[in-house]
Amino acid sequence: MQNMKFLRVAFALVVVALALAPFVTTNAQEAAGQVIVPAGGTIKIGWAGDRSGPLILPGEGTMYGAQAAVNMLNAEGGIQGFQVELLTQDDGCDPAQGTTVAQQYASNPEIVGVVGHMCSGATNGAAAVYEEFNILNVSYSATAASLTSQDRKAFNRVALNDNAQGTAVALFMYNDLGFTTAAVIDDGGAYGQGLADKVAEVFASLGGEVTYRGNIDPNADDYRAVLTNLLANPPNALFFGGYEIPGALLTSQKDEVGLSDTVFLGDDGTQTTKYIELAGASGEGQYSSSVQQQLDDPRYEDFIAQWVEASGGKDFAQYAPYQAAGHDAALLILNAIAQVAEVNADGALVIDRAKLLEAARNTKDLDGLTGNLTCDAFGDCGAGAIAIWQVQNGEWVTVATYSSEELLGGGMEATPEATPEATQASGG
Repeated sequence: MQNMKFLRVAFALVVVALALAPFVTTNAQEAAGQVIVPAGGTIKIGWAGDRSGPLILPGEGTMYGAQAAVNMLNAEGGIQGFQVELLTQDDGCDPAQGTTVAQQYASNPEIVGVVGHMCSGATNGAAAVYEEFNILNVSYSATAASLTSQDRKAFNRVALNDNAQGTAVALFMYNDLGFTTAAVIDDGGAYGQGLADKVAEVFASLGGEVTYRGNIDPNADDYRAVLTNLLANPPNALFFGGYEIPGALLTSQKDEVGLSDTVFLGDDGTQTTKYIELAGASGEGQYSSSVQQQLDDPRYEDFIAQWVEASGGKDFAQYAPYQAAGHDAALLILNAIAQVAEVNADGALVIDRAKLLEAARNTKDLDGLTGNLTCDAFGDCGAGAIAIWQVQNGEWVTVATYSSEELLGGGMEATPEATPEATQASGG
């Protein structure tokens, strides 16, 4: 499983909506803590993420990435001859909706594990439900550090947490761009606030001055009142922790109030094609951060073809930046299932939930598209690097990268592998 081949297959995407059901446990769940797949049946895993909220295209990008992983495994014969089926649920990146989705999955005794959730707020409540019912869940993009600071056995993620991302942003602002002052704003959510706190903390520890720390209503359409607070002492940078729509408004409206020399930096919630579209001319030259995808991996071209097949022919680039992470979250679940699943005397496949959680948490050197995945004791399994991206000629371009080893292993002294473009942009 760890060396799963990436073969091209003609397999249409199957998106199955899970029927609403009351949140009750079944006798089978209570009695044995096992999932039993009858001979001829399919192994069912779920996907949960945004299909109606602030990150629809990135959310669907992960769904098709997970489906591509399932399709490739099925083309190789599945797990002990059993095919895998991916069910999907929309949580809208909303905490209450995320909990509801988790309850629906938990009420279905056939669900083995869940790829998701996407946003940290929705993930937190969902993870509590999965924890209660021993359902393995692996997030592809929920990065709030608090998610793995809790004593959870069922939750894991392939995304690097915000301690890494926040550190990378602060290092880039202070070391690469030479900035000494920054305003830090968030959207008040679990993800945005936690990340913004980390950026402010590390930037100050490096010697920078945080001239303003505040938050905004992500549903508002005018942030000029907040931005005018910065005019008396314009900062070199404005960092925003949140998503694409409010991020784009901040970018354009900061120019309107007279802060055009202040550089905007966002996060993976703003590193989208939608942000570029909404920010318009003001977005040119601005920055965001996200996990660096392994574009030089020889398997990546085949993965893109598989993703396009799974999506029904959609444009891969429009669904960035988590497509490979969606694949890897599914891969981690599938790899763990393959380790613990056993065929019984009736020809049924038996998957013990407790053993599955243990196998997932003990994942080491799993060869994913984002890098080698190894889970620590708390469920942080992320590999790869944090990339800093800049909008150049209307497209996102990588201008610096920080390895996970640098950022999580004493990376305060780390220097990024900066490209010439990053050096040229370092003017502040």
